[in-house]
Amino acid sequence: MILVIGSDEIVEILQGNVGVASLRRDLVRVTGEDGANFLQGQITQDINSIEQRVSKTTYILEPDGKVCVYGRISRLADGWLFDCEPGFGELLLSRLKRYCIRVDVELTCTQDIFVALRSWDSSLLDAIVNNRTYSAIFDRTLGTIRGALRSVDFLGEEGDGFHEVDLLGEEGDGFHDALVLAKSDLEFLRILSGEIRFGCEITQGSLPQELREIESAVAFGKGCYTGQELVERVASREARPPKRVHWSRFKPAKNIISEALADYGDLSMISQPVEVLSKSKVVGRLSSLAISEEFAFASMAINRSVGDGDLLGFTFLNCEFTSY
Repeated sequence: MILVIGSDEIVEILQGNVGVASLRRDLVRVTGEDGANFLQGQITQDINSIEQRVSKTTYILEPDGKVCVYGRISRLADGWLFDCEPGFGELLLSRLKRYCIRVDVELTCTQDIFVALRSWDSSLLDAIVNNRTYSAIFDRTLGTIRGALRSVDFLGEEGDGFHEVDLLGEEGDGFHDALVLAKSDLEFLRILSGEIRFGCEITQGSLPQELREIESAVAFGKGCYTGQELVERVASREARPPKRVHWSRFKPAKNIISEALADYGDLSMISQPVEVLSKSKVVGRLSSLAISEEFAFASMAINRSVGDGDLLGFTFLNCEFTSY
């Protein structure tokens, strides 16, 4: 489980400013004459719905319909780009190569840095994005308890030379006045906005239906792809998976910040599972937990028996948390 100690101050600052950070991602590039047709049979997203340089979320499934990798697919000028969390690129490459038979397709795995922009003021982001060139962009607006957070990740053009040390750029390019976000700030905002991270909320072997937002990553009715049978069967029966990803807000105890920092620090991986209870029964486990002085926000994998209005709770650092 991922624990992040955040600050309410960063939320206030980004109401009228832009936060910028580097986001390292594994990349699998797909080129060749048959690239589009090959990917159409491998991913859950509809290739034909993706405009050039635009990114959309997608799954790569195993034949049994379980998740192999969750990430983003982009249409490039000369092919396609799949980006995912660091450490999963080779897994994705191996999975695609398994079905790359008698087709004109070339697959290469690399790693690169996306520029990540975050703000509650969408117009400020437009001023930056509209003045940049990029090869791929993932642009979304996410609802939070503090309003709509605009999040943009983009990858510069080939040879553009984005590096962590020059994110601020030069005066006049839009970046100059931006606030450089720490890795912990970026993760705090991710959890606060309910954004999925592969390897955390969704893992290898999960079912696509565990995400309520499945339609954003799965194009129903697009045609055949590996693993489609299970996805369509569950959808046609309107069945719920055994567990699902759920997000809830909790009220932390006043002393939780100092204790958490002393015991764990930012972005620590907690080796022991934190169990979620409802009506005195264990109904799931936490995936991500963001704690600030005013609130805690958590993602969890909970059983399908839990209703939307049921109260949830867990114990962490000997403090009781209850959803509200």
